[in-house]
Amino acid sequence: EPHASMYCTAECPKHFQETLICGKDISSGYPPDIPDEVTCVIYEYSGNMTCTWNAGKLTYIDTKYVVHVKSLETEEEQQYLTSSYINISTDSLQGGKKYLVWVQAANALGMEESKQLQIHLDDIVIPSAAVISRAETINATVPKTIIYWDSQTTIEKVSCEMRYKATTNQTWNVKEFDTNFTYVQQSEFYLEPNIKYVFQVRCQETGKRYWQPWSSPFFHKTPETGK
Repeated sequence: EPHASMYCTAECPKHFQETLICGKDISSGYPPDIPDEVTCVIYEYSGNMTCTWNAGKLTYIDTKYVVHVKSLETEEEQQYLTSSYINISTDSLQGGKKYLVWVQAANALGMEESKQLQIHLDDIVIPSAAVISRAETINATVPKTIIYWDSQTTIEKVSCEMRYKATTNQTWNVKEFDTNFTYVQQSEFYLEPNIKYVFQVRCQETGKRYWQPWSSPFFHKTPETGK
């Protein structure tokens, strides 16, 4: 058990209940694992650099994390104390565009340090969230479903993926798009009739590393044949 109490009692003459003599609360746990999968991204319009990592196994005792951010241009280093992830204002990153980031984990039983992550602020921007707004099915000779979706991003070159599947299926189908959001996007699909589908979309700046999270699920049921 991560938390326990030990105590001693005595049976005293003329006392109905046992008398508490002493006691001690005990916390047990593990030293921290080496933090890994350190990731830093800037969500467009957020004004923050968000850094996360995989902390490893649960330690069961109070464990603190210090995020080190060192400019590769000025050698200046900043440290941020946290218990999980950290949001760092981009206004506080005055040491140029290139940084090293690493995470130090410490508790009463030990200390570990992650590998250093090298970042360039221009390479870690994630575009403003893409949102699916509506769907319609056009009854042509072969029914066609159009999905309308958009984003408020100001990034010019954006690569996106839309995944879709019948709600009864496990396997997603994925379509890829290169686009800019000067107008609402229209994506066409030829789907089976009278089936409920789910759609999600995500984007990244073209050629960059990090994707948006998948958008909220959007459901659309195709009409029956001939209706």
